[in-house]
Amino acid sequence: MSKFMINICYGDLEKRKNSLHQHDDDFIMNKYQEWSEKLAPKTIAAHKLKDGEGRKVELTNGNVTNGPFAETKESIGGFYIVEAENYDEAVKLAEECPTLLYQGGYVEVREVEF
Repeated sequence: MSKFMINICYGDLEKRKNSLHQHDDDFIMNKYQEWSEKLAPKTIAAHKLKDGEGRKVELTNGNVTNGPFAETKESIGGFYIVEAENYDEAVKLAEECPTLLYQGGYVEVREVEF
């Protein structure tokens, strides 16, 4: 069985603010709890990333620089590593992610190499 990372991406923050699917934090957290419970038998690891923090590290003109990534319009809110037979199964698991259904974001599915 293969392992896949499901990255939960908030998408463009302006788009998210203007989403037709406006819900309060309790509603969203309950939806994530339900989804997490459904994924539990296939989940190896899952973590929410801390909101509003992080560093972007890059090589610019031969120098390594780092700094906040506040200027980015998109961010990863968390991830799951799941076991699935193939991409089709992994994508099917990801299709019910609350960020897709309620927050105007998107999900990236990538196979993990070990």
